[in-house]
Amino acid sequence: MSKELNIRISNLVEGLPSDYVATPEETLFFKRYTGCDDFLITDTLIDNIWNWFEEELLNYGVDGDRDIPGAVSILHTNSGAGKILSNAPKNSLITAYNIDYTCKRITDFVCQDRKEQGLYFSAERDISQYFAVCNTNSSRKYSIVITQPQNDMEFYKGIDYNSKIGNKNPLNYYSERGAHFVDDHGYLVIIYEPNQANEINRLALNLGMEIVKIVEDKDYKYEAYEAVILRKK
Repeated sequence: MSKELNIRISNLVEGLPSDYVATPEETLFFKRYTGCDDFLITDTLIDNIWNWFEEELLNYGVDGDRDIPGAVSILHTNSGAGKILSNAPKNSLITAYNIDYTCKRITDFVCQDRKEQGLYFSAERDISQYFAVCNTNSSRKYSIVITQPQNDMEFYKGIDYNSKIGNKNPLNYYSERGAHFVDDHGYLVIIYEPNQANEINRLALNLGMEIVKIVEDKDYKYEAYEAVILRKK
């Protein structure tokens, strides 16, 4: 049933105008799509990530009667269906990249209220395209960069001008290239599968970044995705 539903949702989303505004009911329906990278990430893990940032960053996530403080800039290198971004604090200035058109549009619908406020931007893009030529000094930097490398990702191969980096596995590639977009003293969030946990310390060492938090969903019965939050020194 899920395969047929995925096809139905994908066909519907791809047929909508680029400026289409989805109703809340339509957005809930689109979120049933299971073909994006973030489908298996638990809500608890996502909540734990944002709760940590709200405690760590001054005035981040503060809401209420008074004005929301200045936004924290976020780049998600492969936003999936926007599952992680949908729970980001309201005072987040989000940029979302995705090379899957259906997943990009679902992320757009999930974040359309933020877009109306000028707090959301997206593109059908992969960060490897920034490294097709050597000069990347003008790349924008972000307070938080989120990446979720998947083992079957291959888009970057043959695009990155540096063949040595371009031949690395997805976990190493997107972590290293994602770190390029992290602002001074900013954070890199890597979401990974449990069987990759042993690689995280080595990865942090190679990036010259500090592990400040390992985020888990300990209540989930089965093996679940985990996240590491690295801080740029």
